[in-house]
Amino acid sequence: MRGSVGIRGHLWLVMTALMATVCLVPIPVEAQRVVAAAVVQVVDGNTLFARTKDVSRLPIRLLGIDAPEVAQGKNPGQPLGKEARDYLDRQIGRKGVRLQTYGQDRYGRTLGVIWLGEINVNVLMLMMGYAEVYRAAPCQYYCAELLEGEAWARQQRMGVWAQGTSHESPAEFRRRLKISED
Repeated sequence: MRGSVGIRGHLWLVMTALMATVCLVPIPVEAQRVVAAAVVQVVDGNTLFARTKDVSRLPIRLLGIDAPEVAQGKNPGQPLGKEARDYLDRQIGRKGVRLQTYGQDRYGRTLGVIWLGEINVNVLMLMMGYAEVYRAAPCQYYCAELLEGEAWARQQRMGVWAQGTSHESPAEFRRRLKISED
């Protein structure tokens, strides 16, 4: 139909508007530090390695999100685990980013928020349905934005939310298979 935007066009418009309000938030003063980094490897949908001027291979855990598990050794992966990893790699793999750091997790990974230009990549992963909000610890930074990104993906049935009642959170999956949170 001539002049019709169509469902994809509407989805693109809504997503663009939501990203403008959710992903383009200013960096809070509480960030321990913001550094330039180059992503050298994406391990899964919430873990990567980056290079900074001080560290040649810095492990990073994306703060506030939990992505489906990818197969590792004898442990099976979750539905969309590989897709989440591949999406994150397409967005930031081998690119320069800004890394906002918030200390380390129990595995020694730097907890961080990745910025690609003005886009909060952590929130983007939620909006695309390739992650859910990390609920094993209280949220301290970007809480509203993270929750809004997940709610939008749920409403649009994006990514993991398209699985309906068969969706198993990464935390439940790890608990069921007795896998540590790598």
